[in-house]
Amino acid sequence: MIEDGYITRDEYEGYINQMHERMRSCFDSFLPEVVPNNVIEQYAVRQGDIFFMCCDGLSDWITPNYILAALTENGIKNGIDKLIPQAKGMSLASLNYFDDITAVAVQCC
Repeated sequence: MIEDGYITRDEYEGYINQMHERMRSCFDSFLPEVVPNNVIEQYAVRQGDIFFMCCDGLSDWITPNYILAALTENGIKNGIDKLIPQAKGMSLASLNYFDDITAVAVQCC
């Protein structure tokens, strides 16, 4: 990522220093393998289409159909506000800790 100009060496070191100590070794070995150099995807979108991206802290616990239902029935903001606590609760009940969760949704208008 540094060599391709996505981040600087200082930014990289800052990210490493902010990570939980158990995650630091994963950053060097895992992240470069899963982040491709370039990603270009094109989609034909229509009014009302929803784009949803989340980390595994949510998708490991909640099915795609349930996510879609939560977003369409509750709206984007309220849907995400409903999904995140559910995923945290499921993570806590199963693994005895809160998994980190990132979720982004956009609805085309």
